[in-house]
Amino acid sequence: MKFIKELKEKSKDYNVPFWKLPETLLVMSALLNILIMVITYYWMSNLAEDPREAVLIVALESILILFISNMIVESAEEIIDGQVLKKEFIEIISHQTRTPLTNICWNIEMINRIKEKEGYSDKMEKHLTRIAESSNKIMELTNDFIYLSRINKEIELSKEKIDLVEMINKVIEENTAPVQSRQLKVLFSPKEKAVFVNSNKENLKIVLDNLFDNATKYCQKEGTIEISIEKKGGCAVLKVFNEGIGISAEEKKFIFEKFYRAKEAKQLFSHGTGLGLYISKKILDKIGGQIWFESKPGKNVTFFVKLPLS
Repeated sequence: MKFIKELKEKSKDYNVPFWKLPETLLVMSALLNILIMVITYYWMSNLAEDPREAVLIVALESILILFISNMIVESAEEIIDGQVLKKEFIEIISHQTRTPLTNICWNIEMINRIKEKEGYSDKMEKHLTRIAESSNKIMELTNDFIYLSRINKEIELSKEKIDLVEMINKVIEENTAPVQSRQLKVLFSPKEKAVFVNSNKENLKIVLDNLFDNATKYCQKEGTIEISIEKKGGCAVLKVFNEGIGISAEEKKFIFEKFYRAKEAKQLFSHGTGLGLYISKKILDKIGGQIWFESKPGKNVTFFVKLPLS
C-alpha cells in the first residue's frame, strides 16, 4: 500500500497518469509476461509432440516481450525526466526571478519618491519608465508560469464560502491607478450586499484579476466598464462588460487557447503573455465554473463567469 501511495503522489507531482509511470509499466509488463508465458506453454503443450519445443517458444516469446517492455519503460522514463526538468525550470523562475524583480520595482518606487522632493531630468525619467515597464512584463510572465504550474497539477482545489461582491470590490480598489490613468468609468451596483459562491478563494481572485485587467486594457479611453451579478438556477452569473476593441468572429474560437492574443489586442498593447484567459478557463474548469463571452467587434465585449452558489 505504501508503494502505491508513493506512486500516486509521484503521479500528481509530475502531472503524469498513474499507469504511465515507469514503475507501474514495469509491474504491468512483468504480470503480462507471466500470463502470456503460462497461456503459451499450455497451448503449445497440446500442439507440440516434444515439450522442449513449447519451452523454447515460451522462452523466445518472453525475450521479445521483455525487449518491448524495456523500450516502453525507457520512453516513460524520458517523459518523467522531461516533467522533472519543466518543474525545476518553473521553480527556478519563480524563486530566482521574483526576488530581484521585486527589488527593482521597489527601487524604482524609491527613486520616484526622491523625484518628488529633488526632481531629475526628463532623460532619466524616460529610462526609469522603460525599466519599470520591462520589470512589470517579466513579473507578469513569471506569475503566469507559476499559475500554470499550479493548475496543471492533478490536484483537487479546496472550496469555501466566498462573498463575490466583496471580492469584486477589492479587485476594483486594487486597480484604481490604471482606471484613473485611462479615465475609465467603472459601474458596479450589485442588487444584493453579498452574493456567496462555493469556490477556491485564491484561484477565483486570479480569474477576477485577469478579467478586470483585460477590461481595463482594452476598453477605449474614457470608456465604461460595467460589472453585474445575477442569480440563475442555483448559480451566480458574473458579467464584465467593456466598451472597446471587442473580439472578431474569426478569432472567437482561439481566445481561450494558450499564448493566443487577438490582432487588435497586439496593436493596442504590444506586451502580454496571452495566458490570462487560458489560465482563467483552466481554473474555472477545476472549481466547477464556466466562462464564455459575447462581442460586437470594434464596439464592446462581455465576459460571463458562472459559479455555483454556496
